[in-house]
Amino acid sequence: MLYRSTEMMKDRRDTAKHNCQSCDRPDAAEFEMIECDACKRWEHLECAGVDQEAKKPGRRYKCSSCSAKQGACNKQFPQLPVDDRPVRSTRTSTKKSQVASATSSVRAAMMEAQLKIAEEELRHREQELVALAELKQKELEESERQLKERKQLAEEEKSLRERKLQDEKELTALQSKLRQASLEKRQEIIRQAALSSKGGSRSGSLPDSNQKVSD
Repeated sequence: MLYRSTEMMKDRRDTAKHNCQSCDRPDAAEFEMIECDACKRWEHLECAGVDQEAKKPGRRYKCSSCSAKQGACNKQFPQLPVDDRPVRSTRTSTKKSQVASATSSVRAAMMEAQLKIAEEELRHREQELVALAELKQKELEESERQLKERKQLAEEEKSLRERKLQDEKELTALQSKLRQASLEKRQEIIRQAALSSKGGSRSGSLPDSNQKVSD
């Protein structure tokens, strides 16, 4: 006979199980359950009609269905007969296996949850890296555009300076030509004036010479 307490069902999913062959209530509806030694099916203590005496070592239990198959006349649950055979260790090993199975299920569920969390964190970090790479690319493109604009402006400024220097050279050359032409014109005027003054002095001295000759 196997006997168990619903407190042993540490896994929350076990609280929704229904193993009682005599009612539709879940296993956790009562604090304790008992297993039939013949059909290996479980029942609540209240459904089985037994009390705490069933917990004593060496006792065996058969459900009403198994008792009816053996020719029991009534549907009441029989008294638990005393079994002189030593209690086997299968009960302890079964309980241990159930606890171990529940523990492994909990560990597997926790491991699966941790793996999902790790995968979600990795996916989130990958998305952050992609977004950061796109931002860096945009910043690089903007820097290249600004550098190109500054380079273009520098080339335009250089061209303007060269044009200004060329204009200043041409203006200086033109001013030099104008000064040279003005100087040459002044020199020509002075030369002509000098020639005119010499011619006038010669013509004025001829009458005086003739007058002296006549005298």
